[in-house]
Amino acid sequence: MLDIFKSNAFTLRSLTAAVNERPFVPGRLGSMGLFTNSGINTTTIAIENIKGTLRLIDTTKRGGPGVQHTPDKRKMRNLNAVHIQPDDHINADEVQNVREFGQDNQAKSLQSEVMSRFDSMNADIDATMEHLRMGAIKGELLDADGSTVIYDLFTEFNVTALADVDFTLGTDTTNIKALCNTIVRGMTDELGASPMTRVYALCGDDFYDELSTHPEVKAAYARQQDGAFLREGGAVYESFTYGNITWENYRGAVNGTPFIPTADCRFFPVGVQGLFQNWFAPADYNETVNTRGLPRYAKLIPDNNDKGASLEAQTNPLPICTRPRTLRRGFTSN
Repeated sequence: MLDIFKSNAFTLRSLTAAVNERPFVPGRLGSMGLFTNSGINTTTIAIENIKGTLRLIDTTKRGGPGVQHTPDKRKMRNLNAVHIQPDDHINADEVQNVREFGQDNQAKSLQSEVMSRFDSMNADIDATMEHLRMGAIKGELLDADGSTVIYDLFTEFNVTALADVDFTLGTDTTNIKALCNTIVRGMTDELGASPMTRVYALCGDDFYDELSTHPEVKAAYARQQDGAFLREGGAVYESFTYGNITWENYRGAVNGTPFIPTADCRFFPVGVQGLFQNWFAPADYNETVNTRGLPRYAKLIPDNNDKGASLEAQTNPLPICTRPRTLRRGFTSN
């Protein structure tokens, strides 16, 4: 193999640059631009929160002492970025016919094979990142098994989730608009002075189908010029707006398990500054210590016996919602 795996094309810098420049195929949450992505030079993120409260002040006598002001309380939380690293290996025999022995001019073909491997690893990272972002939307980051809790954001921020809302979409007389008002008012109250542009809802298949065909919703759209959208039952994996909420049929699953259960819906506000954050910590390599983290890293490590090379791709993210009480779950029980 000569030093083919030790050429400039396969350095950490070159591979990482190539991986980060390749077309990113995100899930829906990634493509929405909901999260603010930032690199950090540590593996721990310290989040400081000052919760302002409004108080009614008792009247006092003129010329006398006033009511003692209580300053807002500060709280600091330290959260660690998660480490995601798929590995692969290329044996010398697998690229035996890429070039003639002793010739170095076929490195490009070998580089294509290496990048093909990284593409496959990247696809797994993409799915994992979408899973983590979905956890931030739900307020609970879960590991790949779907049950191991990485971070419960409600616990970390010492708050309780707002009550789930049953839309009972199987009942024709359900007042959908009133339930929408409950969702919007609850988020507005939680945000306080922070403005939002709209409330968004990502729906499982059954929830979306029943909502888009509910008599109240169809009647409302029948009075509008774009009523054809819902007269046909709602377009699969598309969106519509009703009750000041944008409803979208979410598409996302791994191995047949949907990220949003079919009868569920997840609500979150859009356009709130700093609400959804995603930090990237540096890789765990000597050359990346105390450097600002990148979204992806890639590295190729030649075997000691010169019979192949190991491939590593990694990301070290922490996607969270900084105000988890703005998040809410809806579902339909029939």
